[in-house]
Amino acid sequence: MTASNVEVSQDAVGTIARVVLFSIILGISLQLITLAAKMIGGADFPGIRLLLDFLGSITWAVLVCVGIGLGTIVMRSGVAMAGILGAVFAPIGFVAAKSVQKSVGLLLGLPSESLTSTVIILGIIKALEYGFLGAMLAMMMKREYQQLKSYMMLGLGTGVVFGSMLVNASIRIADSSGTPLTSAQIAGQTVNEVLFPVGCAIVIYVIQFMGNRISVVK
Repeated sequence: MTASNVEVSQDAVGTIARVVLFSIILGISLQLITLAAKMIGGADFPGIRLLLDFLGSITWAVLVCVGIGLGTIVMRSGVAMAGILGAVFAPIGFVAAKSVQKSVGLLLGLPSESLTSTVIILGIIKALEYGFLGAMLAMMMKREYQQLKSYMMLGLGTGVVFGSMLVNASIRIADSSGTPLTSAQIAGQTVNEVLFPVGCAIVIYVIQFMGNRISVVK
C-alpha cells in the first residue's frame, strides 16, 4: 500500500469517526426533544424505558448517517449510488434500533411487543426517504452548494413529506391492531420524523465543511 493510499484510508476512517460522533450527539439531542414533545402532549416520564429510547435513537442515527456519509463524503459516489446506500442503511438502522431496544428491554425484564408488520412497512418508507435524502445530498455536494440553509431546507422538506407518511402509517397500523396511539405518542413521532432528516443533513454538511477546512490547512 502506497503512502497516498494510507493517507486516503486514514482520512476515510477519520471522516467516519466524525460522522459517528456527530450522529451520537444528534441521536441524544433528538431523543431529548422527542421526550419533551411527548410530555407536553400529556405523557408521563417514561422512567427506565427512556434508556431504551436513547439506545434506539443513537443506533438509528449512527447507522443512517454513516450510510449516507459513506455515499456522499467518503466514497464520493454518484447520485444513484449515494441514494442506494441511504436506502440500504435506513431499514438496517431501523431494524437494528428496534432490536437493541427489545434486547435491552428483555435484559431489564420489561415487556416487549411484536413489531414485525410495523417494521416492514415503516422500513420500506424509510428506505425511500433516506434513499432520496442521500441522492439529493450527493447532488448538492457535486454542485458545490455551500450554504447550511440549503441542507437544512432539504432535510426539512424530506422530513415533512416522508414524516407525514410514516406517522400516518403508524396511526393506521396501531388502530388496526386495537392499540391506537396516544396524542403524546403521535406528537413525539412527528417531531422525530420531521427533525431527524434535518439533523442528518446538518451532520453531513458539518463533516464536509470540516473536511474542506482540514484540506486547506494541510
